[in-house]
Amino acid sequence: MDMEPLLDAAIPSGGPKYLLLYETIRQEILSGKRAEHTRLPSIRETVRALGVSKTTVENAYNQLLMEGYIYSMPQKGYFASPMELDFAGQGNVAAKAATVPPPTGNMPAVLYDFQTEHLEEEGFNFDHWKKHMNLVLNYQSRALLRYGDPLGEESLKREVAQYLKRTRGIDADQNLMVVGAGVEPLLQNLAYLFGKKGFGSLAIEDPGFNRAKLSFETAGFELIPIPMGEGGLDVDLLVGTRSRLCYISPSHQFPTGRVMPVSLRRRLLRWAEDVDGYLIEDDYNTELRYTGRPIPALKGLDTQERVIYLGSFSTVLAPAFRLSFILLPPGLMEDFRECNGKKAQTASTLEQLTLASFMASGDYERLVRRVRKFFSKKQERLIRLLETHLEGEVEILESDGGLNLLLQTSAGIDLERLRETCRQKGLAFGTLGDYSLRPGGDTQVMVLGFRGIPEERMEAGIRLLGEVFRRHSAENVV
Repeated sequence: MDMEPLLDAAIPSGGPKYLLLYETIRQEILSGKRAEHTRLPSIRETVRALGVSKTTVENAYNQLLMEGYIYSMPQKGYFASPMELDFAGQGNVAAKAATVPPPTGNMPAVLYDFQTEHLEEEGFNFDHWKKHMNLVLNYQSRALLRYGDPLGEESLKREVAQYLKRTRGIDADQNLMVVGAGVEPLLQNLAYLFGKKGFGSLAIEDPGFNRAKLSFETAGFELIPIPMGEGGLDVDLLVGTRSRLCYISPSHQFPTGRVMPVSLRRRLLRWAEDVDGYLIEDDYNTELRYTGRPIPALKGLDTQERVIYLGSFSTVLAPAFRLSFILLPPGLMEDFRECNGKKAQTASTLEQLTLASFMASGDYERLVRRVRKFFSKKQERLIRLLETHLEGEVEILESDGGLNLLLQTSAGIDLERLRETCRQKGLAFGTLGDYSLRPGGDTQVMVLGFRGIPEERMEAGIRLLGEVFRRHSAENVV
């Protein structure tokens, strides 16, 4: 069979190579340039033809495979998937895509991505994951011939419970655990449960996790933003609200990185008991603490069963593996089953069993240590670059863990205008205001993520950021 050339030219410059390769092949399929069911070159052929690493090609093909743009056949390779007609029957996806302008309009490609939405290709080794996936396919394939347990596979819940006992100080009962495909389906299920129980509002840290806000707001909840104090959420303000449900991330608050002291944690637990309410603890990024021991979870202090513990594996694993879980108080489990137990499981059974094998072997904890070391060095490098190229322009506020830095800018800088200038030059970053419900909140603090940008690009990006800062400072933009 003759194979069409994979690309007309070399991979364009800018961005992680695997994403550029993925996007090029995706556009070929959508445009019809690569006809359905035609075979793609093998990984080895692509590596040789393009002069890129095997990991680059594997990551691109895996992403295309997971999103359905290609399919694989054992011993035969990868093939372009057929693209269905749209619902109105007015043409295929390719024709429709050709008429839609790029979402970024005239914006240049992001060359220096200091946002937090993707993972640098060196940050995850697919070979280890594939080893455990093959073990599942070879020895547990019968489990894949049925619908998954709506509450999650028992083998995974058992491994997660043991991991929480070892690392988070939680005496976890796997029978009180629910697994889902990312945090959103689990939060949506919780919103449905609490709506049925008559809860109408959610108090939430501000700034805070946007997808949590969306999950509850969509379910009809009133969102009550609680500003952050020095030690995390301002408990005094929380006490003055009418809410009986509060969403918090006390061990590493997103996006500020603040750690809540034990005195405030105990006040939160008393508040929940006093109002007959609950705390949803998002244990975000606690595995990526670079100094000292990991902060124990609030759930470990919960003697009155008022904490719903939310955990996710997307920080350590590749983001496309949407595996998360909640640990419920005993008094909520039966209500949860009644409200949500008949819903289909959103998480892939294959991925659940693969992660269970990954954890049972010890590979997951080895990966945590490797990832922590990898990102710790990357953060140190970023801090040195900021001190060199933005001295006097910004103050680093938080730096003991996580995947982003907070940078305080001076009052004389119009941060939104500066961000727009940077974006026009191919550099992207966030601000605390992106995560706030309060109008005008935290308008002078940058959120500089370093998860996805390759280390070799950071210096050029920070040098560019410094140049833009100095130009705006000289103009005294207000």
